[in-house]
Amino acid sequence: MSASFSGMQSPTDRLFFIRCKTEHAIAWLCMFLMSVTLSACASVEAVTAHSHLTVNTKMSETVFLDPVAPDQRTIYLGIRNTSGFPSIDFKTPLMHALEARGYTLVADPDIARFELQVNVLQAGRIGQKQVASLLAPGWDQPLMRGSVPGGMTPVYAGNIPVGLVPGLGLNGAPGLLDQIVGDVTYAVTTDIRLSERPVSGLAVHQFTRTSHESPDNTGASLPDGTTDVVNSNARYQEIDEPSAFKTYHVRETAYADQVNLTARKAIPILENHLASSLANLFE
Repeated sequence: MSASFSGMQSPTDRLFFIRCKTEHAIAWLCMFLMSVTLSACASVEAVTAHSHLTVNTKMSETVFLDPVAPDQRTIYLGIRNTSGFPSIDFKTPLMHALEARGYTLVADPDIARFELQVNVLQAGRIGQKQVASLLAPGWDQPLMRGSVPGGMTPVYAGNIPVGLVPGLGLNGAPGLLDQIVGDVTYAVTTDIRLSERPVSGLAVHQFTRTSHESPDNTGASLPDGTTDVVNSNARYQEIDEPSAFKTYHVRETAYADQVNLTARKAIPILENHLASSLANLFE
């Protein structure tokens, strides 16, 4: 029936059918080209706005240390690194920055006037909107959900991680263009324990309360694709004891932003900025 119907079509009908198909294809092609053009314009705008490297440091709170005489400027320095970048050398620039301010590093904490202990908690590429979440939990607390972008894969060159590459966008070509030219942010986050002996020389009465909560993976899914985690295992510890030091706990993060920024370029710069910031806490 359909074959006979097709044979009964006039040349005018067939021409009309072909023209409709052609117009439909042209419309889809125009929409695709417009999408690519808009994405390209956004990429050019990103290049223009973020062509220069910008570096910032943020500390969860300010710490004021008591000034001491030059002959008492001794400090014990302890550095740990539990991030995914084991190659980070944060200790060397920090030592140099402290020595430049007139402080002597000592290996024995019993003779040090100050103690500075730092753990590199996080290092790598993040989303620009996730910077604030790195500081929000505060010292000794896990990073907030969403502070490390999902759907990213670590990339290595030899033994050194050189970045995280997001997955291709769902919209095809625009997502690919974002890969080729895009604003990139790298961050290094540290937990800091800073201690000083009282100027009076008297002992300090210290009360410490810590809590650790283990997540349960049965949380409900949220619209952004993450999980609303429910804590099912909480542990608390309280310590009440005399101490020789006044102790402060802070968290600090440094982040760098530039188009097509790489880890090889960003991480050393962030190390130096964090070192300078921490050393500036000491007069």
